[in-house]
Amino acid sequence: MKKKAMVLAVLLAMLCLTGCNSTPYSRTVIKQYIEEYWALQDYDLAEEAKATDISKNTWEAYDKKEDLHFNVYDDYHINADIVITTSRNVWSDYEYQLIQKNLEEMPEELTYTGDEGDSTFELHYSNLEELQKDCDALWSYYEFLNEKNCKVNISYQLIYDYPKPMMLDHELIDTSGTIGIDTQYQRAGYRSKEEIYDAARKNYFYFAYFYRIEDMMKNATEEDIKNVYDSNQSYAVVKVTEEGTEEVYDDLFVVYPKYGISYGEFYELLKKEGVEVEGTPESFTFQGLDGEVHLSYQETGTCVDENQIKEYTGISLSFDKENSNKKVTVAVDYNPFS
Repeated sequence: MKKKAMVLAVLLAMLCLTGCNSTPYSRTVIKQYIEEYWALQDYDLAEEAKATDISKNTWEAYDKKEDLHFNVYDDYHINADIVITTSRNVWSDYEYQLIQKNLEEMPEELTYTGDEGDSTFELHYSNLEELQKDCDALWSYYEFLNEKNCKVNISYQLIYDYPKPMMLDHELIDTSGTIGIDTQYQRAGYRSKEEIYDAARKNYFYFAYFYRIEDMMKNATEEDIKNVYDSNQSYAVVKVTEEGTEEVYDDLFVVYPKYGISYGEFYELLKKEGVEVEGTPESFTFQGLDGEVHLSYQETGTCVDENQIKEYTGISLSFDKENSNKKVTVAVDYNPFS
């Protein structure tokens, strides 16, 4: 309690000592921000800021060309985690207000999930055809906004909706990014709908081949497969015999064996070992050393590790995630398409 009181006292002292720093930036500075960051020339700006709280001042502005009211915020922050620091940040809700005014023009594929300080759109798809439509719609709306202001920079999330309820890690497939140039933070986003689609398509097949989802894999071209196995997280599989010798499966690769291998990859391994397997890579049953084993993305999980593989089958595998002893060959060096 004493510590909290001390921190509060220090913060109050900082507010008193830095009071001059928390006064609003001058109108000249705000005009410079509007003209440089948003490239506006024909606009109105309030004569003075409104203090919306102890650390924020708000300037009301109006873009005459677009008949658009927006706000410019002058934030003052004190951070007292370890060392007390202060910072100033000027930003605006211009994109938010522009989007709100033009929601009726937004394609039905897009859902706006942003707020005053965020211009993010969400799109959902369940196949490559829908993904292409999403990318086309996203780019079309970006171009529409960009015609109104060339400084517009938007963010997006492309979310894959698998038609079956499964325990799959969608971080491997869901794609996020930005479009346009963020001049405030000097970051360039994607420059075309083709770039957006290509990035999402790579994630789509990375996900498909990690889990061995047959409905998705059947649409892969040779280039798609090569992209998967050229990634830095694709590995050849090594079988370690009782004598300690190592046998590399020359046509079996796994993706990102951080926690072992996926059920689908294990399914392929069992087939190569001549084990009788009933089902599909998504849900299958086989006779293990101690009885029947059933694995399903819908019911039991997603991956099996080296210990489980040994327990189920007696097979010893090595993945050597650090790749230091060359027990695992990174697929880019051992690639059937190279």
